[in-house]
Amino acid sequence: MCTITFYPRPTGYIITQNRDESPKRRSTGLQLENGLLFPRDESSKGTWIGIDGQGRSVALMNGAFKAHTAVAEPRASRGTIIPRIMQSADLISEVLSLDLEGIEPFTLILADESSLHCFRWDAIDKHLETLDHTIPHIWSSPSLYSDEWQERRKIWFGQWLDAINDIDSSDLRWFHNHGGEGNESNDLIMDRGHVRTTSITQLKKSGNDWLMRFTDLSTCLVEERRIHHERRPVGY
Repeated sequence: MCTITFYPRPTGYIITQNRDESPKRRSTGLQLENGLLFPRDESSKGTWIGIDGQGRSVALMNGAFKAHTAVAEPRASRGTIIPRIMQSADLISEVLSLDLEGIEPFTLILADESSLHCFRWDAIDKHLETLDHTIPHIWSSPSLYSDEWQERRKIWFGQWLDAINDIDSSDLRWFHNHGGEGNESNDLIMDRGHVRTTSITQLKKSGNDWLMRFTDLSTCLVEERRIHHERRPVGY
């Protein structure tokens, strides 16, 4: 999985994520635990995206730089990483100190109101990149999308941004629902039978609150919850 976009706003940002997963793998909707708001994966009891009361958010997708052979019995699910690191006052230090031996490759997008980082674990080394948080970004899982399709998706996003004025959360949800060129296997809403886009989750700042909107595409259930932004991030 999956597809993630980041869109900056004058007083925050919007992150929208399509989860591409086996339709057999279910979620239990939005949960608030230990100050973290997130959709829970029933299998791992973890999550692929979350935000806390400090306005810090983390989104995860499978794969680092290229497709890899799945591990039959990984030491732990990648879905447990976000709840773990979000308890730390310093996300970057925490993620760099993680013992990831036996964990399959993954990518983390870490954001707050003044910074944006991309962390990748390729099953051998850790890679951390500081990104420009004042411009939009899009990422596609290398586990599912070849280099060619990742580049096409960047082009779609860029062209769509150029064609739309005054972009808001609803516009970004439209892109995550309709972006593409009619290729069922590689459009933003994808379906390859054994894996498909199962949900869309979006984070948006609204005043002193952060709004999380979760849409389960199999049931058409839409759930929204807010988390209060208590203070600026510490140690990030």
